[in-house]
Amino acid sequence: MMKKVFSSLMALCIFGYSALLPSIVIFDSGSVSRKTPTATVKKPAAKTLATVQPPQKVNTEVGQATQETKETATAQTATTAVAAKTSQRATSQPATTAKASGAPATSGTSAKKTVLSAKEYEMLVRIISAEAKGEPLRGQVAVGAVILNRMKSGKFPKTVTANVLKRGQFEPVANGQIWNEPVASAYKAAQLALSGWDPTYGALYFYNPAKTSSRWIRSRPTIVQIGDHVFAG
Repeated sequence: MMKKVFSSLMALCIFGYSALLPSIVIFDSGSVSRKTPTATVKKPAAKTLATVQPPQKVNTEVGQATQETKETATAQTATTAVAAKTSQRATSQPATTAKASGAPATSGTSAKKTVLSAKEYEMLVRIISAEAKGEPLRGQVAVGAVILNRMKSGKFPKTVTANVLKRGQFEPVANGQIWNEPVASAYKAAQLALSGWDPTYGALYFYNPAKTSSRWIRSRPTIVQIGDHVFAG
């Protein structure tokens, strides 16, 4: 009995399942038919954008600084060159007392400066004025230089006064003109002679050819003539 009931139930289940299966299939089939095929769209790979760096201001500033440094160095070099040329010109120009006073530095020799006492200086001024007050400045300096050359030669007295007052040496001493008031230019000429300017190139004698008849003085070797005076060795 139980077998019959079980068989009937099995048959019923099979029948029900058979009846239900087509509808499920149809539904599924319909469901599948209604599906819209969709194409798979691949997203394009993200392009890697090159990063563009902005101009480096630091490099520009460094370049400008370098350019300014080069320009500064060039300016300094030019300034140094100009400074060097100016110094060379100044060194090449002889700065002598004679030239500063308007006398040509090449018109004679230059020696060391001579220092005199006030009394000796005054006597040098007097002999210059008495012997050459009508001569140009160079001629007056030349007379002073002869006195100083005699002092250094070893052949004459070693002081100005002894040389000037030596008997028979200078006419102004004999006629007393040595004691007249010196002209202003004689002081300047004495200073130039003492500074070392010697327009006579070492002469020990001088004379005026128009006023002397001494054959001995005329026999001395002539070195130079300045104004009315001949300077000899």
